[in-house]
Amino acid sequence: MPIRGRTVQPPEALSYRGLVHCGPGRQYLTLEGTSFIYVINEGIMRFAAVVSSLTVLTIVACSPQPEIDLDAERDALLSADRSWLDAYSASDNPADAFVAQFLDDGTLLPPDFPLAQGKEAIHTVITGLEAMPGFSITWSPDAAEVGGGGDMGFTRGSYEMKMDGPEGPISIEGKYLTIWRKQLDGTWKVTADMFNSNGAPTPQT
Repeated sequence: MPIRGRTVQPPEALSYRGLVHCGPGRQYLTLEGTSFIYVINEGIMRFAAVVSSLTVLTIVACSPQPEIDLDAERDALLSADRSWLDAYSASDNPADAFVAQFLDDGTLLPPDFPLAQGKEAIHTVITGLEAMPGFSITWSPDAAEVGGGGDMGFTRGSYEMKMDGPEGPISIEGKYLTIWRKQLDGTWKVTADMFNSNGAPTPQT
């Protein structure tokens, strides 16, 4: 009696009456026989079937995943991105606040800089930027997308970086793309972040 590649043997007194496909993600298993306890693993569900003598029981071996509200998840991603900026801007330790949004194995891909893998390496990059005279950065997400599974997505947007240049304060405008992964508690964390400028720095106005 094969179930998703796993062969299981029912008790000898049990007769197998059929595995019926009833649409995407659904299978019904019909059993008939004497009393026994039988465990079926199928997808993320586990069922224990107790079949009494001379009874027929139909059980759901696999139920479809609940429908994901992708519009709500997109809104949640945009909110997470904006909250990230708020926490960063308000913190007395902005590098800590920036890194806190990353997964432990997250990646930062800054322009004209080597890839930074992991929180410690990312913290080093942001600390270096923060040490530059007159440095500040703001960003704003303008779009978000979430995959059909509801657990991966990205935001994209624009940023403005300011700092002191050799001839006075300068501004650098650019764009970014951030990839997010949804956690078991429902929050979103950054798995990768990259940004680059739109052109040469310009004098601050």
